[in-house]
Amino acid sequence: MLSARDAGLRLTKSKIVLIMKLFLSFVIMITAIGVTAFAGDPTKLAFTNGKALYLFATPDSHEAKKIADGEGELSPDGTRAAYIKVAKAKNGLTIAVLDLGNGQSKEFESMPSSSSIRIPRWSPDGTKLLVEFSKNDRLDHVGLINADGSNFHMLPRPGANQASLSAGWGPNGDTIFCQDEHNHLYEVGMDGKVVKTWAIDKLIPHGSLTEGRYRLALSPDGKTLLLNVDMVGEKGDAAWGEGPPSSIWMINLADEKATRLTPPGVNADDACWWGNSAIVCRVQFPGEKDGALCRISLADGAKQAEPLKVVGQSPSAAP
Repeated sequence: MLSARDAGLRLTKSKIVLIMKLFLSFVIMITAIGVTAFAGDPTKLAFTNGKALYLFATPDSHEAKKIADGEGELSPDGTRAAYIKVAKAKNGLTIAVLDLGNGQSKEFESMPSSSSIRIPRWSPDGTKLLVEFSKNDRLDHVGLINADGSNFHMLPRPGANQASLSAGWGPNGDTIFCQDEHNHLYEVGMDGKVVKTWAIDKLIPHGSLTEGRYRLALSPDGKTLLLNVDMVGEKGDAAWGEGPPSSIWMINLADEKATRLTPPGVNADDACWWGNSAIVCRVQFPGEKDGALCRISLADGAKQAEPLKVVGQSPSAAP
């Protein structure tokens, strides 16, 4: 077991005051995962430490159990986990699915191995997985494979010589969201035809889509999309690395209104949904090299802040 104390974030009284000031100004709530289970909320939370996949033992526990030696994501029904692993029969990486009930794991042998694979993303109905990986052209590509490991095939990119980054599922499971290297967000059909394009700097002034491993996450009701956005011009922190700080935004797909969910003064990324009314993301405060997972309530009027004690990234939640 990995205890919150062992992996935890040591917070001083002054840092707690800073957290409260930052988040109260946004009129949102940040609270510890695993402390209280709310009616209708997910009961399982998985996360990675960059090398392995962990699952909280119970909804009210601060202890997490390692379930796979690779980064991964819970299935929508919480019965399985898809994760990255070293391929047995060939050089490189592939993915596998773990049955959380019996502990058995199945490697996907029909999928080509790669030197670089990102965490697979489950379809809303749990029958398919999106797999983002690099090929010889050094661009990121997206493949689609059934959850039983059959029928792997490549998905067309939204444009020639463009990477498909941060791939996530669309509302009905028949489209995907992805971004390119030129600050554009796309909704793309399985045939490669672009359904919708957004220029992020038009929706979010001074915003630039964060490149890397971070996902585009659609809410369970299919109405809202989470984005990782670098805020150009905002002051960062030496502990966070070079470049502007990252923040979490959501876009209402009906009216295309963009709303910032994390305040200036923190570095926030790697968000997933916790039901339709809250998210879980990694947050770094000034001076912190590693970030802690935090739950942020989107309910209006919430004004309570409490730090999370588990350091991790790439969270995923399920019933």
